[in-house]
Amino acid sequence: MDLRYVVGCMGGGSCPRIKLTQSDHGSGLGQGVTSQFTLSEGMRVFFIMRSTPEDCSDLYLAKYDPALSMKYVETLLEDTLLYWLGWIRSCTYFGRWLENVERSALILKLLTYEPTGAVVAAVTFSLPEAIGDAGRNWDYRFTWVRDSAFTMYAFMRLGLTKEAKQYMGFVRTLCQEKNPDGGLQIMYTLRGGREMAELELGHLEGYRACAPVRIGNGAADHLQLDIYGELLDAVYLYNKFSQPLSFDEWVDIRALVDYVCDNYDQPDMGIWEVRGKRQNFTYSKVQCWVAIDRGLRL
Repeated sequence: MDLRYVVGCMGGGSCPRIKLTQSDHGSGLGQGVTSQFTLSEGMRVFFIMRSTPEDCSDLYLAKYDPALSMKYVETLLEDTLLYWLGWIRSCTYFGRWLENVERSALILKLLTYEPTGAVVAAVTFSLPEAIGDAGRNWDYRFTWVRDSAFTMYAFMRLGLTKEAKQYMGFVRTLCQEKNPDGGLQIMYTLRGGREMAELELGHLEGYRACAPVRIGNGAADHLQLDIYGELLDAVYLYNKFSQPLSFDEWVDIRALVDYVCDNYDQPDMGIWEVRGKRQNFTYSKVQCWVAIDRGLRL
């Protein structure tokens, strides 16, 4: 990882002096980099953190990784602003909560993996639900069918149909590689992978000493029947308000409905992913009904 800064000042005055200091902050925060400086009117400081290009020719570096300058950094910033301002203009919501809704939409977009359309549940792992409450420190850097279905619904309500279409493409990919019993996993990697073995990293003390630190997620093979209701409801709304399903897409969805018809009466782990004995959760049964109902409507 490469961290550097660019300093600029107007009117030919002296620029602020910048010094980066690496230190261990303790209190479970770990190592970090700090800088203290004073800015006056007309002064600007940009900090850039990036992955350092490796094994690249000088020609590549000259074209795609030019030397940082104030003008170049300003161009990057302007391009970034123009992209996001252009994207959010597609939002069709104009109610009283516009600012909050747009900010939430931007966050959901940032959680979307562009190459596949998958939506990551969170960008964190092993953060405790409460400080001092060790145990439920899970890795959320994966895409849950349930969460993504809700996100797809939110995008459609806001008129952001491109993102909904991207996720439908991801769903099609998952349907091509279903479980041996015809069902889906409750979560996948952002590239559609199925393996995410859960490991505990005993040599790390965790955030603010809240061990254990886990990577991977052992709930991937859980049976959670509610995901089919949430997914089918989102697909139904996509078909109604965004774009009609193709015949091939309908065939994939019909297979999921058939799976629910065959398994709706099975006990499962439920929406809260209890790591114990399977039970008959009311919420799961209701969502199985939703899946079948939306399948019939489609």
